[in-house]
Amino acid sequence: MFRQLLLAVIWALVSIGMYMALVVSPPIETLGDSYRILFFHLPNAVLACY
Repeated sequence: MFRQLLLAVIWALVSIGMYMALVVSPPIETLGDSYRILFFHLPNAVLACY
């Protein structure tokens, strides 16, 4: 039961983080929007471990 709750909390936090990284974060002046791919792939890699 605790593991399922922990997984749900982690999933929610990662989802919120991905939304903030892809929608809320402003583009960097030199890289533009291309740096946002890091914000998308890193949380997905973390979730893939579970």
